[in-house]
Formats: sequence, structure tokens, C-alpha cells
Amino acid sequence: YDIRDDEADWDVVRKNLAVWRDTVAPYFGADYYPLTSISTAQDVWVGWQYHRDGDNSGVIQMFRRPDSPMVAGRFKLRGLDESAMYEIENVDTGAVVKASGAELSDKGLLIEIDDAPNATILKYRALK
Repeated sequence: YDIRDDEADWDVVRKNLAVWRDTVAPYFGADYYPLTSISTAQDVWVGWQYHRDGDNSGVIQMFRRPDSPMVAGRFKLRGLDESAMYEIENVDTGAVVKASGAELSDKGLLIEIDDAPNATILKYRALK
């Protein structure tokens, strides 16, 4: 969003800021893992993971750049307890999947972003 744009949809900006504040910001002191190479290219995806060992939870931010032809990718998560089951929730859609720490670490998590440019935030936690 360009805050200098008089046509900006401020309701969307406020909603996205609240999601970031409530979902992503609490993990800034957690372990950081890049899930892709960091690049300024416009035809790639860029993403990272924050993982908190204390409660075995985290958040993933993934960005599909405007010229990226890729609509989905599988990304290996790090820092997980391989013997635990995890619940992963897409913050935008509310869709939930469950997978083992071993699967998420070895095979990776399938992430889809249909539109470009766009982004998604996923939060996860180990199930007790």
C-alpha cells in the first residue's frame, strides 16, 4: 500500500495492520528462518518463518511477487519438534491443516497463493 495514495482503501490497510500486530509482531523475538532466498526480483516468492520454542508455535509470511508464475510451493519448516503434530491455519481464509513436525521438516508445507502480487500469513502450533 502506498499511504500517499488518496485512493487507498484504509479499511483494508487497518485490517492488515491489525493482523500483522496480532499475529506476526508477537514472534519478532522468536527464531527466524528464511524459507526462500531473499531477492528483489519480481518473478519470485519470498518468505520466512518465525518459531518460538517455548510454546512450539510460529508464524509464516509468504509473498508472491507480481511476475511470479508459481502459484504454489512446498517449503520446509525449521525448528519444529519432529515427533509433534501441528495445526496450521491460514489467517486469511481460516483453512486449517494438520501435519507432523517430521513431515513439515522433511517434505515441507504446501503453500498456495493464487493471485500475484499477493501474500499469505499462516500461524501454527503444536497440538498437545
